[in-house]
Amino acid sequence: MIDWPNDYRHLFADRLIERLIDPEDPLKIWDAEFLTLEQIESFECLDDQVVEITPFAVTCGGDYWAYLTENLPSPEIVLCYRDSYDAEYFAKDLSQFIFRQTIAFCGSEGLRQCGGGWSAEDAKRMISLVYSDLRAFVPERMRRKLRQIINEPYVHTAGEWTTLISESMSRQLIEQFVVLDRDELLFRWRG
Repeated sequence: MIDWPNDYRHLFADRLIERLIDPEDPLKIWDAEFLTLEQIESFECLDDQVVEITPFAVTCGGDYWAYLTENLPSPEIVLCYRDSYDAEYFAKDLSQFIFRQTIAFCGSEGLRQCGGGWSAEDAKRMISLVYSDLRAFVPERMRRKLRQIINEPYVHTAGEWTTLISESMSRQLIEQFVVLDRDELLFRWRG
């Protein structure tokens, strides 16, 4: 049995993991396809893997979102690049992961002016779901920022690209709220 951090256990206890696994659930706005418990337990270390990880999701490109389990009982969340020897420290815990992914969505997801893509209203509705349905995982000070974005009457436009907030504002909020006490954010996970 995997020794999960408390925050991840709460996803199971609150049955939110079922929503995060469901590809049709509107809560899914991040580049993170959450894995079932069976998929997680069947994960086999790669032959050249040099650190112990427990993946909990994959990106659309096949990279692993994982807990760096060698740091138990407080494992950090890392992004392990499938086609690289490098991995990136991403968040200290699940609340930082949720906030960082949501803010990245706000600053990079192109909104439709006309045609395909998200409308600003739909994107804000998705942020509202994170705000309300994942409230137990997102501290109040982070939730205030999400509420501020939801309530903004305008969107950011640069050329033909429209987002809920600017990319620079997204980076600024991530730096402010997702503090990783490390000089280097990249490390070798394979090799």
